[in-house]
Amino acid sequence: MEPGRVVDGVRCEDLQSLSFDDKTLDVVLTQDVMEHVMDPARVLSEIHRVLAPGGVHLATFPWNPDIQCSRPRAVERDGHVVHLLEPQFHGNPVGDGRSLVTWDWGADLFGYAEHAGFALTVVKLPHSRRHGIDGEYRDVFVFSRR
Repeated sequence: MEPGRVVDGVRCEDLQSLSFDDKTLDVVLTQDVMEHVMDPARVLSEIHRVLAPGGVHLATFPWNPDIQCSRPRAVERDGHVVHLLEPQFHGNPVGDGRSLVTWDWGADLFGYAEHAGFALTVVKLPHSRRHGIDGEYRDVFVFSRR
C-alpha cells in the first residue's frame, strides 16, 4: 500500500517512511509493532520527525531488560528476509496469522531512544485481569520528543 492511502476507512502507513509532514502530530501510538520492524532506528527517526515539539510516541512491545544489547532476529537483504536467529512469530489477525519477530529489545532501548532525540519513560502497568491487563508484557513506553 502507498503510505497515506485510506483503505476501508483505515489510513495505511509505513513506519520507516511516514507520509505525514514534519512536526505535525502530537501523538503517535504503536501497539505491539516495534518488534516486527526491520530498521527500528529508522522507525524512531521517522516518528521523531513527524512529532511536534513536546509530542509523544506511546508504544507497547515485548522488552527484556535482562538482555544488555537489543538484537536483530532477521534482516532484509536484496529484498529477501535473512534469519539471524531461529524464526519466531507472533499472532497476526491478517494473512496467514503469523507475524515475524525481527527484533529482541534489551536494556539498551534507552540508548536507541536518546539517539533518535527522545527521552524515554517506561510505565509498568499492574496485572489486573478485571481491567483487561493480563499479558506477560505490560510495559508502556513513552518516547517524549525533545
